[in-house]
Amino acid sequence: AVVNDYEGLRDNPQLEVTTLATIQDVFVGGPDYKGAGFFDQGRLLNEPILLLHKGSASRTFFDEVTHGACRKPRFELGSVDVLLDLVEINMGISMLPNHVVQQKMQEGSIVRIDTDIPVP
Repeated sequence: AVVNDYEGLRDNPQLEVTTLATIQDVFVGGPDYKGAGFFDQGRLLNEPILLLHKGSASRTFFDEVTHGACRKPRFELGSVDVLLDLVEINMGISMLPNHVVQQKMQEGSIVRIDTDIPVP
């Protein structure tokens, strides 16, 4: 089962918690964003934002790191693969797991967005 490490989870004596993997999210955009420079939170959130639906772990994490500042994303979807496809055709910026986007970044079909939004 996939379980997020919520506050207090490791303190529960009835649970044994084993970290299987750590996921690092990154902000990415399509090739039109190549050379676009640094995006502070205000600039980033003025771009079209592509997100997973509310209630998903990734969306909850995005809302936390942006302090809920993105009120109306361009698209809210249920598939990371579709989000990645939309990013690749320059439909907007998304926050996706690094392991999902790594190959596309190496190919140059998407680029990492440099931002001041802390993504631990």
